[in-house]
Amino acid sequence: MREIIKVSKNNPDQKIIEKTSELLKAGKIVVLPTDTVYGLCIKAEIENSIEKLSEIKGRPPKKGVPLIIGKIDQLFDYTNQISAKKLEFLKCFWPGPVTFVFERKKNFKPIEDGIAIRFPEQKLCRKIAEHAGPFLATSANKTGEPILDNIKEISLQLRNVQFFLDAGTTKENIASTIVSLQKDSPKLIREGKVPFKKIVQSWNKI
Repeated sequence: MREIIKVSKNNPDQKIIEKTSELLKAGKIVVLPTDTVYGLCIKAEIENSIEKLSEIKGRPPKKGVPLIIGKIDQLFDYTNQISAKKLEFLKCFWPGPVTFVFERKKNFKPIEDGIAIRFPEQKLCRKIAEHAGPFLATSANKTGEPILDNIKEISLQLRNVQFFLDAGTTKENIASTIVSLQKDSPKLIREGKVPFKKIVQSWNKI
């Protein structure tokens, strides 16, 4: 049976966090509001996790999916590529709507060449990622279709998903900026909510 639960993004009920976390840990796919758009989410370590999300979205499974963490310490479970300068730099934009791409640890299989990680400012995502562990999140829409900003439309489009957290209409509906830190300086992958110019300026100051 499909279930849609009302939730506050910045003051979430603990019982909702626990229920969502248990579903994620059981390998279920859920839709919830991230700090940018509604996300189609699954626990990071679930077998064939990216393939399951890709099947629902209707896109090739080789395309990577960002990882949401709930505290910055979780970053070190997925990458070794964090110098003191990079850690100081990350704290300029985290928590916030910037996704950074790192070299992944060899024991983390879902991403081939690198791993995209975001530490969101929004409390709901952070608390779920703390309780359930980091989870993969991609925009909750079919590939090639516009990004949707409300659960009613999302639930009609994604009929294979059974659990939704409804926080109302997302106001800005702007995706995160994606920046690679795999080399010695930031490289823009996708312009988004935070201007890349601002990111470069912060990097050059450190």
